[in-house]
Amino acid sequence: AVMVNDHTAFRVDWMPFAGLKHSGFDVGGIPHTLRDMQIEKLMVIKSPEL
Repeated sequence: AVMVNDHTAFRVDWMPFAGLKHSGFDVGGIPHTLRDMQIEKLMVIKSPEL
């Protein structure tokens, strides 16, 4: 979506948003976030109880 002479207060969950240059980082929105979170990740937590 391109907003011209309007603010981005209106947004639906499936509508992606993005920023250019210093105004933002990459593309966001629920579909993009879900795709990013489906990448395998590893977390190691050292615990004295184990």
